[in-house]
Amino acid sequence: MNTSNNSDELGMVLDSLPLPSISASAVLAELSIGSYNPQRKDHRVTDTVNTVEGASSDTGQYTKRLFPGIKLFTQVKTLEMRARGVHRELTMPWSDNGQRILVTPMIPDYVAGISAVRNDFWATVLDIQNNYDAIMLEVQHKMGALFDPSLYPSRLDIVKQFKFHEARVPVPETNDFDRIAGSAQAVMREEFERHLRHVREGIVVEMTTNTRKVLEKMSERLDYEGGDDKKGFKNTLVTNVSDWHDKLGKFNEVVKLPEMEKMHRQIGDVLDNITPEVLRVSSEVRGDVKRKVDSILKTLDW
Repeated sequence: MNTSNNSDELGMVLDSLPLPSISASAVLAELSIGSYNPQRKDHRVTDTVNTVEGASSDTGQYTKRLFPGIKLFTQVKTLEMRARGVHRELTMPWSDNGQRILVTPMIPDYVAGISAVRNDFWATVLDIQNNYDAIMLEVQHKMGALFDPSLYPSRLDIVKQFKFHEARVPVPETNDFDRIAGSAQAVMREEFERHLRHVREGIVVEMTTNTRKVLEKMSERLDYEGGDDKKGFKNTLVTNVSDWHDKLGKFNEVVKLPEMEKMHRQIGDVLDNITPEVLRVSSEVRGDVKRKVDSILKTLDW
């Protein structure tokens, strides 16, 4: 076996992949959040129910929420979901552990969005701590005989149960493995190649899915909203598609995938010379736009 030739071929394959070059134009955004609202198994209630109903012990189990219906805990969960929404909306797939590709043009919007949610998250957690005594009285009232004080953290420790971690780190490059000695270098480079192919596929799938969603909404509204009277159209009929077109363009400035370039060009053709006002007054323009949108959707039906 000619090891030198194999290494050269592997190097050529890696050089042909678009993603390693993004390290100068993108970072990996990390996000890890924990919004504390625990549940616990109640063995006493489970045994009681099974006994009363004549059921075996493995039939089911009773699980109780420790903070049932407490609004501040619900608010924290809502903020967690909002942060994950910002994280996903402004980034592209990289790995399954919370890291996603954040291209340079999107960094200001990402940092502003995540920072705003993070500040609200910790402010709400502080409200929980400040109102913890009242919260515990409300919980005790709601849970009745199911209340067990030993299951709850103290007022001082409640903040420690929540987590909101974010970071931006460099994107790896193939030459990062050059400093690894021996045969392990080739193994790591080959694994990284497979990962990059997986990343590429994930980006195309996610961008295609998002494109399909925004175009399906436009098609549906053009078809059904208000019947022949389109005066009820909101500006978002166009601005939502325009915003996605802008994001898609910024993403592909860096990753340069032909599939994304095609989608970006097709959406641009849909948006060419149309405004919400024109769509409201011209059935001819509405019909032309819908035909374009539906034609793109047919190509995305996979």
